[in-house]
Amino acid sequence: LRGCSAAPTFGRGAPRPRWVGRWKLDKSRSELYEPVLADMGVNFLLRKAADAKTSILTITTSETHMTIHLRTWVVVEDVFPLDGSWTTKAVPPGSRMKGTGRIRLTKVTNDEVEMFTEFPDGWGVLRDTLAVSADGNSFSRRVARHEGLAITRYFTRE
Repeated sequence: LRGCSAAPTFGRGAPRPRWVGRWKLDKSRSELYEPVLADMGVNFLLRKAADAKTSILTITTSETHMTIHLRTWVVVEDVFPLDGSWTTKAVPPGSRMKGTGRIRLTKVTNDEVEMFTEFPDGWGVLRDTLAVSADGNSFSRRVARHEGLAITRYFTRE
């Protein structure tokens, strides 16, 4: 598995990773997404709308890919090769960024997934880490732009 810390086995008969499923944002425990969105050049109204809405995250896998479907003020679907290779990604809606970035999985285990995004034209990077709780009914999502700017959001299984 190039670029990933563990080679996942999701074929027929393999246990389903614990992060697969439908998840709902727990706003009462989560930090606001606004500082990260502001740093990415997303306009004020869209930043406020993102934090006002309760996000629904659906994560699925095939033998070769992982899909994350996020429903909030917009619908975003990302499909990642499980082998850690790069794929293109549209820049965030409503941001000052133009063009496309690239994204890849950098860690895939039964309990954790980490994605790494490179944005175009000097807009930096984003590291997004999902870690499932011991009971499997929730996960934390740490979103970091750099050492000084990171937030944690919590999701519960639906």
